[in-house]
Amino acid sequence: MARLIYEGAKGRFLIESENGAAYFASFAGSTQEDSYATAMGISLAKELGDVSVYAKLRKWIESNYQPVFDTTRGEFYYQFRFQEPFPRGQYNDWIMPSFVGGEKTWWNMFNKPNLSKFMQPTVHQIDYPRMGVTRAFYDAGERALVVTTYPIEAGAAGEETMFRVKNLEAAAGYTVYMDGKPYNRWKILDGEMEITTTLDPHSFTVAKQ
Repeated sequence: MARLIYEGAKGRFLIESENGAAYFASFAGSTQEDSYATAMGISLAKELGDVSVYAKLRKWIESNYQPVFDTTRGEFYYQFRFQEPFPRGQYNDWIMPSFVGGEKTWWNMFNKPNLSKFMQPTVHQIDYPRMGVTRAFYDAGERALVVTTYPIEAGAAGEETMFRVKNLEAAAGYTVYMDGKPYNRWKILDGEMEITTTLDPHSFTVAKQ
């Protein structure tokens, strides 16, 4: 049903430009661009594996929707030509799936969910918005949690902070590495690991012995 709706929308609302870019119009028979529909359309194109239309929509979006990489806060978003001080949440939420994974990524998330992650070691109590996390994943084969951090605001670099790791195995031994070297600024509190560090780019590995 979703694919039929998408194909119908392409036939009636997709407007292609001579330069190879494309967007979705507001209504059939119109050439008036609808940025909300275009954001939705590129995410559907990614999910349904429509590589050709995805590339055309991406070209239009990159040229017209004002991509911004805020290096101060470590954020990426589109402004969609709204001339507003903050990015529109709904528009950016709709366009976000087009940058994540590949075909059927969202189908798999709902139909083949990874439920084991709720019982595996995971990071929490991050000092946000001072500290950001670029990745956090558990490698079951290596029995290790990997966490990469960075300071969101450059002025906070070097300041001390902490975060916690939960879902650890009771009575199990763990070793912590920071940037590939053994690290000992951590302790166990109430069954959780509390790691003390600084607001700097670091990569942590919490490995079960």
